[in-house]
Amino acid sequence: MTNIPNMSNLPGSSPESQVKMPAMFLMIVGAIGAVGVIFGMLFSLLGIGVGAMQGREGMLTMGQGALGLLMRIVILCLHGLIIFGGFKMSKLQSYNLAITAAIISCVPVCSPCCILGIPFGIWALVVLLKPEVKAAFLNGPGGFPTV
Repeated sequence: MTNIPNMSNLPGSSPESQVKMPAMFLMIVGAIGAVGVIFGMLFSLLGIGVGAMQGREGMLTMGQGALGLLMRIVILCLHGLIIFGGFKMSKLQSYNLAITAAIISCVPVCSPCCILGIPFGIWALVVLLKPEVKAAFLNGPGGFPTV
């Protein structure tokens, strides 16, 4: 029987180093998505303006623009949550928020095209579910629980 080396003692395998990259990519995904949503909000405002200029016939266009604006505000808040969750993950704080941010980034509606959100969200979840990483969140900086 062969001995398997203890990988947790290797350099770069501390919980802090394990969460660093996925947390950074969660923040990047959230920021890219937020920028896209802000551009979408401008188009929704344009739809409201065009509808208002058309008078009574433009009520449908105006309503669609307003609904689009409302939806984009909600999605912008979700991107803010992804960014904040990634930031907290990088500091090994607020485990539940980090898990929530990773899950939200996997939802195609909430992330800037599935190509970015799903793989980085899954990567973050895989790292967050490792026992040593979860224990680092539970112990937190200075030994205080941060869940």
